[in-house]
Amino acid sequence: MIVLKDKIAKVFKIQTYFDAICARQNQEWQISPLELKEKLNDSNLEIIAVLSNLKLPFKVQQTIPITTFDVDKIKVDKNKIYVMVCQRGINSYKAAEKLKKKYPDLKVLSLTGGISSYK
Repeated sequence: MIVLKDKIAKVFKIQTYFDAICARQNQEWQISPLELKEKLNDSNLEIIAVLSNLKLPFKVQQTIPITTFDVDKIKVDKNKIYVMVCQRGINSYKAAEKLKKKYPDLKVLSLTGGISSYK
């Protein structure tokens, strides 16, 4: 069966992307790209990239790959707002979950859609 490229393009125009993992994410633990842009100069903001070699248009305070992300090794400051960043928002959400589990009152956010959605 041969499928033409324009037929495939039409399907993607009418279909919406759905990721079950993202659908279960707590919205209170999310920060939109626009909200993050507005807070980048906040001295209480600590950005942690959870992927190595992630090209970012802003400075991060730490890079801790999700594969070695250990909450017990992170020195937390309860006055800070922690923002986890990854490529698509899935690994950063996992990291945020780990921090929230150990420190329920800590302000921890995951960049919604990851750096892919940051323009």
